[in-house]
Amino acid sequence: MLTLWILSVLFALEPAAPWTSTYVETAEAIADASVADPLFADDEAGYKTAAALISLGWFEGRLDPKAVGDHGRARGLFQVHAGPYSPEAAARDYLDDVGTQARVAVRMLHDSQRACRSLGEAQRWAWYASGSCGRGRVAASHRYLFAQRLLREHPPP
Repeated sequence: MLTLWILSVLFALEPAAPWTSTYVETAEAIADASVADPLFADDEAGYKTAAALISLGWFEGRLDPKAVGDHGRARGLFQVHAGPYSPEAAARDYLDDVGTQARVAVRMLHDSQRACRSLGEAQRWAWYASGSCGRGRVAASHRYLFAQRLLREHPPP
């Protein structure tokens, strides 16, 4: 059910994107990462984590798993830089593995929530958004609030 919900949200957000053929793989990767390492600890943890990842994927790369940004340094659906959070990516082409992208994004969100725990809930993704809890608060709030909106406008089954 989680994968189907994610898939429906992806198509609702970007129905005509040239990369819609990747949505099934993307939905499966987001579902797997959301269940394996949820960001929340309640009955809706999988759906809330999936909404967080969808929000990040939409803001960072418009749901394109092959997106490249930040002068070629940020890659994939979640625009993660190669480095300590993506050791799996060092051995293979990061752009080709949306599963790695989703796992890395969840780990980074967990770290951002810990690093920025003194901030309000909507700003705890600031470190993910900018590399600092002092910067990126507005970007973090936009991403967090968009995830909440996804859950309201596309209620899980």
